[in-house]
Amino acid sequence: MNHDMAKPRVLRISIIALAVAAGIGVGIWQTMTPPPPGETALHYPAYKRMLANIERFSAEPHPSGSVEMEKVRGYILAEMEDMGCVPIVEEKAYPVDEIADMIIAAYGVDRLDDTFIAYIKALPVDEGGNVNIKNILVKLESPGADSVMLFLSHYDSANNESPGASDAMQAVCAHLETIHSQANNANLKTDLYFLFTDAEEIGMLGARAFVEAHPELVERVSVVVDMDASGGGPLLLSQVNPHFSFVRMMAQSGARPLVSSLVVTVGAKGTSNFEVFRTTGYEGKGLGFSASSHNRNAHTMNDSYQNMDKATAWHFLHTSLSLANYAANNSLATINHLPRAGIYAPLLSRAGLNLLLILPVAYALAIVPCALALAWAVLQMARKQFNITFLVIIQGLLVIGSIGTAIFFMEGNYLFSVPLLAMAITSFLQKRPRAYITAKVISGIITLMLWTPVLTVYYMAVLR
Repeated sequence: MNHDMAKPRVLRISIIALAVAAGIGVGIWQTMTPPPPGETALHYPAYKRMLANIERFSAEPHPSGSVEMEKVRGYILAEMEDMGCVPIVEEKAYPVDEIADMIIAAYGVDRLDDTFIAYIKALPVDEGGNVNIKNILVKLESPGADSVMLFLSHYDSANNESPGASDAMQAVCAHLETIHSQANNANLKTDLYFLFTDAEEIGMLGARAFVEAHPELVERVSVVVDMDASGGGPLLLSQVNPHFSFVRMMAQSGARPLVSSLVVTVGAKGTSNFEVFRTTGYEGKGLGFSASSHNRNAHTMNDSYQNMDKATAWHFLHTSLSLANYAANNSLATINHLPRAGIYAPLLSRAGLNLLLILPVAYALAIVPCALALAWAVLQMARKQFNITFLVIIQGLLVIGSIGTAIFFMEGNYLFSVPLLAMAITSFLQKRPRAYITAKVISGIITLMLWTPVLTVYYMAVLR
């Protein structure tokens, strides 16, 4: 082998090998849950209290209407009163004969399975044949505040077999600590409301009852923050109306969940409390967070404090504290007037770094390079200096299309995109003609431009 040819090949192989190693390392790091605070950290006392409450509140299954549920409600109310807050218990009676139809409508299914029917039949009813739902609401208000951020979770467990530590007592206890952090703040720029709903596991009935009871809040609430989980792992921005201004607000707050506009689009319809808000006047007003990795314990006796991912609990707490602190110091009255359309993808979400582009900028980044590349190609063809094969175009489509897809594949963007980018960049080391590389770039840009509408059509036709 010619010595001059061997050097670029060795260099290219070395760069690709290093890129693969870096991609794997950063990809794994990106999807790991941030470690909990140490004993000397600022939020360690809140985190420690949170864990103690989760352990106490999820000591046994507490489905809606059960004696154990009454105990948990008492624990939550006592915590709030110790902070000097005045919790409100709001009750709503639903005829048990209508609950099955409401659940079918909420979940969008044709019928309920036998387990769900048996669960409904086991619900305690009053003399009038009603199931009584009891939500808990706390309002932290200041005279000068002109908007509301509503924090939301549920405090019932799935059934008589699940203690519900992850689903969703860790979110409840994260919000309790957030209340603790803001309870004495008399200068809130945005009012903070905290809603803990009953009967989320049976068709989001508690959320439905709250929305029906408070039509006046539709105009006042600027942001709904829903938190739920079916497992552990890092917190993910999942079910939400993808308004760019909300994602930017979240980034400015210091919250560090994993984000991806593609994941949000695919997960736009869900079965958490926020689905009720999304479809009853709060369209475009929400951030929905979930943790769903390692969800084999969901709705089982293994969803206990002992099996719960303690780092996930910290991620819930950090996110809740960050958003509340931002709202407390900033008015959110005009947030819905800010740019809403855009894309977002993880760069280093765990470090709080994400790609955030409003839609005009995203279009410009796609259209301008494509137009320039096409203009250059036309000029070269006019000079008869642009000789490209169909195979080269296909290669460009595959390589750059894969990179584009990987960028939005949240849990593997670095795992795949870094090595692919290295392979594309090191094509220059092979001394390929400029026309060859330009063809790859052109075909790749066109692929990326076509990629979004294809996904949109799929979303509209299938997921909706």
